[in-house]
Amino acid sequence: AAWDKGLYSEASPDILKPDEALEFWSERVVSYHYDEVSANAPWLKVMQLGFERDHVQATRDHPHVVVNYNAFLKRGHWTRLNPDKAYIEHVAGRSLSIRENPANTPITTRDICTKLLSYQDRRVVTIAAVLEMADRVQYNNWTPDLNTVLAHQHTHIQAIHNQECCMAASSCLIQHFSSLQAPTLTACARYELKQLLSTSGAIRSPHLAVM
Repeated sequence: AAWDKGLYSEASPDILKPDEALEFWSERVVSYHYDEVSANAPWLKVMQLGFERDHVQATRDHPHVVVNYNAFLKRGHWTRLNPDKAYIEHVAGRSLSIRENPANTPITTRDICTKLLSYQDRRVVTIAAVLEMADRVQYNNWTPDLNTVLAHQHTHIQAIHNQECCMAASSCLIQHFSSLQAPTLTACARYELKQLLSTSGAIRSPHLAVM
């Protein structure tokens, strides 16, 4: 609209023009690449995070969550909105009233508000999401819902899958994944995990993505 009204004639040359902005964001926003991602990684599993109080958009129908979730779901990917209650409580270290959404549950703009997290500790939720997805890959468990932290079913690694590890610095998270010998933790994923406590961007490995 600003371009159409000629307002850019008075703008600083440092401000991107529409075509420049599109080029910039097309490399950074997944919504331009759903078909490409699905074609090249049909095995990809996705966890979408969604909160009642969003850090970007204030619209009540949360289209950025609904569109992204359904884009992967309709292309046949295993998709879940928010981590399991067991994992959030595990990381938080206490019982919580958490809304759970089994994987592959249909979501629309009409019912999204009933499925979002009211719990606002994004650091806890993000770590819980990474732990759940890593455990699911490790144990190849893609059931829609869980009733416990998967690592707790395997007593030989309980010691490393505890609250101290979950709430520690990112280096401890990397140690956690290494101890699990998760085959999907690439060098790129290790680097992104180091950024976990300072960014809310996507965390990816060759078999999973947390959005």
